[in-house]
Amino acid sequence: MNTDHLALVSLDIKSAFDNMNCSKFVILNENISNADFEVYTDGSRIEDETGFAVCILQENNNIENHIYKLKGHNSVFQAELAAIHSAANWAASKNVSINIHTDSLSSIAAIKSASARSSFVNNLKQDLVKIKHLVDQQAKLATTTGVDTIVPAPRSYVKRILNKPIIKEWNDYWRQYNSTSGARVREYLEHVGDADHYTFSCSLTQKFHLVKPADAHKRAWFQNLINNSQALNKLKEAFRISGDVCDSLTQAV
Repeated sequence: MNTDHLALVSLDIKSAFDNMNCSKFVILNENISNADFEVYTDGSRIEDETGFAVCILQENNNIENHIYKLKGHNSVFQAELAAIHSAANWAASKNVSINIHTDSLSSIAAIKSASARSSFVNNLKQDLVKIKHLVDQQAKLATTTGVDTIVPAPRSYVKRILNKPIIKEWNDYWRQYNSTSGARVREYLEHVGDADHYTFSCSLTQKFHLVKPADAHKRAWFQNLINNSQALNKLKEAFRISGDVCDSLTQAV
């Protein structure tokens, strides 16, 4: 068997675990509601030919296309990843925000994985982390100096607005509850709160506290929570204690 041609091929070297700088999860957020561009990526392989395309749309108008031909030894998987990489680099070079649309579930899984050993995949992940950091900085800047844009208020806004007065009214009632049981419980608990209070900060449930996630990671935190039996047991115990507190307030003197 003649394998001389392999000497001319650049191989995707597997990264040693000790040298992996990207052995962490990359959080892929849902679509940005006010992204500057919608970018569609795809990879293809026909017989021994491989390539990928990046199509850039703005307000449903196809304004730019990038097409690249790869080598015959490259796989469709690599083409799909290269397309995503190209789209991300294009956005970074233009300093714009984009939504990347891909139908490659294997590429998404590789980017999300904390144990990918492919240098090609990890280089892509490192660039995505850098670009995401840049986008995060720009997003923070937009909160003070961005162009005013009208977007419908989310349902969470209503919850946030109503939550504060409800908790305040509950605490007012708590402090004024004139009974022996109420006075007894207040010796241990100065104020009442919502589910977050009992899950993350209440002194009575300290033994069962969970680590509070950053706002940007709440969705991923919840997905991990529902598959973590130890965390679920802590949550159950915290809610049991909060239920006991509420029950004590309704007991007869």
